[in-house]
Amino acid sequence: MKLKTFAATLFSLALVASGTPPPAAAQQVITLENGDRISGTLEAVVDGDWRFSFLGSEQQIPASQILSVTSEVPFGLRLSDGSIVTATFAEAEDAIRLNFDDGTSTTVSPSDIVAIGPPDDLAAVAPLEIGLFSPLLRFWQARGSFGFSDKSGNSRARGLNLALEFARNTERDRLEFTFGLNREDKRGESGEFENTVSNYYASARTDVFVGPGLFVFASAQFQRDTFQDISLGTRYNGGAGVQAVANANTDLRFSLSGGVREENFVSGGDETDVVTGAESTLRQSLGVANLTWRLSWIGNVGDLADYRVRSDAALIIGVIRGLGFRLGLLDQLNNRPQPGVDRHDLLITTTLTYALGG
Repeated sequence: MKLKTFAATLFSLALVASGTPPPAAAQQVITLENGDRISGTLEAVVDGDWRFSFLGSEQQIPASQILSVTSEVPFGLRLSDGSIVTATFAEAEDAIRLNFDDGTSTTVSPSDIVAIGPPDDLAAVAPLEIGLFSPLLRFWQARGSFGFSDKSGNSRARGLNLALEFARNTERDRLEFTFGLNREDKRGESGEFENTVSNYYASARTDVFVGPGLFVFASAQFQRDTFQDISLGTRYNGGAGVQAVANANTDLRFSLSGGVREENFVSGGDETDVVTGAESTLRQSLGVANLTWRLSWIGNVGDLADYRVRSDAALIIGVIRGLGFRLGLLDQLNNRPQPGVDRHDLLITTTLTYALGG
């Protein structure tokens, strides 16, 4: 006996032994191919599996193992031919008879029913139409971060951190847009405030899935970092990747890319290089907190000793209703910096965040 069928049988026996079936008005009876009958509450039909519960225990039964279903309670239904109806269930020979309010009926197989819902909300069983901006709050998320500091006493320093992130995530594609700045001013020996950190950035990326776990992508990055001597750095690249893990708690993916990098320097001059890269991206739920970490390596195809490593990690702790606290750690390594510029740059930020949607 198959595991699901065996579990369903035990579930049925437990129901009989309890002597406390649910009220008839809320009861459905499923008859399995092996003759077992299970009573309880039909919750959903998802990807060909019928989800059925009783006393807090849920059974997930494939349509191929179901012979018929009986229910005096009407359901909203979407059938495999695209029609959306309201009907009750009754037994038919090796099938399900759907009885409609007007007295008519039709016979279908369990696999012909692809979605169920409340009888008074047929929109809930309609196929989901995914547009660029719809459903907006289901697939799009917006997050804003803001941090400001003003230190006084033996030393004076002012800091400002701003970031905006927009992301769209569906089963077939992803879009990401980010904008931000990190700035710090300290009072020098002259008593005037002098800029010690100045970093502005923006990026856009789209991923399109072409197979189970496989995607192609294109992206563009823009950066201004005067302390790295970069007046304007741009990079356009594309490539392919693998979605290693994707569930409610973890999003882990890896990708390889190729593209073009152009940098204009504050000290004068510019460079244009063909580059290749590798990247990993992790988003991990930790209960009340969420960890994001993007690690990338970008190398000059003409001189692989000329490479950059960037680690951008953030821990966001939820406070209430979309409001959170964000601790960011940006670590950058430029193995071939401009003269007079350090190879390594580390930036730690603390900001308040607010997220909407997603």
